[in-house]
Amino acid sequence: MLYFDDFEGAKPLGSKRGVHTMFAVYFTLLNLPMKYRSKIESMHLALLTKSCSVTKNGLDVILDPLINDLKLWQKTGVVATVNGMTYTLLGHVAFVRADNLAANQIAGFTQNFSHG
Repeated sequence: MLYFDDFEGAKPLGSKRGVHTMFAVYFTLLNLPMKYRSKIESMHLALLTKSCSVTKNGLDVILDPLINDLKLWQKTGVVATVNGMTYTLLGHVAFVRADNLAANQIAGFTQNFSHG
């Protein structure tokens, strides 16, 4: 599962609001047992960039390296050794989670929710 979110890395109030906003993509392995999957330790950072880079370059450009890695993981997998046994683990994206702002950004919709 992928999770998209923006966060403010510094003081989120005042004249500098939005200057240090970061765009992050996290992943969680869904085939872990629920008691592990729901822990913060099971959420891993997959991509981090300044939000202004997303605005300047577009989401397609920013996500391209991640998408290429996911395609490779789906096709060839990752080799892991557990208790002396070697496994090839294949991965697939089951779904993407995001708040309203990030979901609209991913879908290419407007991100302005003001009623003015």
